[in-house]
Amino acid sequence: MSKLNQFFNVIPSAGGEATLLLYGEVGDWSEVSAREVVTRLLELTSTYKKIDIRINSGGGEVYCGLAIYEALRNSTADLTIYIDGIAASMAAIIALCGKPLYMSPYARLMLHNVSGGSWGNSKELRRVAEEMEQLQGTLAKMIAGRLGKTPEEIEATYFDGEDHWLTAQECLTMGLIDGIYAMDEDDTPPLNEKSTQEEIQKYFQNRLDNQAITNDDMALLDEIRKACPSITASMGEGEVVREVARLSNQLKSSEEENRELKAKLASIEAEQHKAILDAAVASGKITAEQRTHYEALLASSPESTKALLASLPEQKPKNKLPRVEDHLGGEAPAPKGKFEGKSWDELDRSGLLAAYKEADFEGFKALFQAEFGAPYQE
Repeated sequence: MSKLNQFFNVIPSAGGEATLLLYGEVGDWSEVSAREVVTRLLELTSTYKKIDIRINSGGGEVYCGLAIYEALRNSTADLTIYIDGIAASMAAIIALCGKPLYMSPYARLMLHNVSGGSWGNSKELRRVAEEMEQLQGTLAKMIAGRLGKTPEEIEATYFDGEDHWLTAQECLTMGLIDGIYAMDEDDTPPLNEKSTQEEIQKYFQNRLDNQAITNDDMALLDEIRKACPSITASMGEGEVVREVARLSNQLKSSEEENRELKAKLASIEAEQHKAILDAAVASGKITAEQRTHYEALLASSPESTKALLASLPEQKPKNKLPRVEDHLGGEAPAPKGKFEGKSWDELDRSGLLAAYKEADFEGFKALFQAEFGAPYQE
């Protein structure tokens, strides 16, 4: 594993295999983003026979993690997942996507409640809490299948407000993983069963960072030289690494701009989603009570949810009851007073049918026709 390959989160191999690294925080604007992971996975699937997914992550955003989970679960590639150091929170859910899963002897897997924050009035806060509880139910179903338990059992055991840190041996005994992989004989990490999650995660990150570029990377180096104008053919391996580091620093320097852009995009997206949902409710495609559910769907899978809403039929409002002023007879003036605004049933309950018949017989017959769908007969 080299610094150069780590920069792109992909480690190719001449033997028809590739490794995709999920090292870092899970989030659309973090090291492990859904867009990046899914894109890289699709690219690798078309090129390599076997793909290894290696995880060292403390977790992150739930919806981003769900997209990665679904991509891995539904992938047609020969996938094997390895937890090198830490798979905590949403990273643990990703690891449990149903593919063969192995842990290093020193790794940890952590499960706990969905957490988050919000601000607003009590109704808004309750809505956020309800959404978090719905997400927990979804995650519980995903884990339950792996352990052969019910979602209720999973929620009671792992979503009880505590952090549940599990060792590789505990996960193997429970059936959460398929095995514990052996590390290379020359690996002598300063780790043991009592090592903290920070020590474990840092060790495997440093282990990745400190690898030197090997001959296996030469093909990739050539591709990088071709793709980056600032990297010339005369540069050696060390110069290439330094140039990649420089480019990486440039990206980091724009971190504040990225945060501002993220906030703007989030605001625009929120307005778009609001407009879509307003239109769906107004047209009767969904009810006001269903709106919260579709808000969550738009946040997790916007394009598919938009397509779903577009496919729903509009529910036209029911026709209002026929009323006197809608069925005036001949040249009769607009009704006033006791007849005005009343339907057939309202006239009947008020004992005014006979009086209305006397006052406007043609209107009476028209109202009868509209109410019963048949002409009035004496």
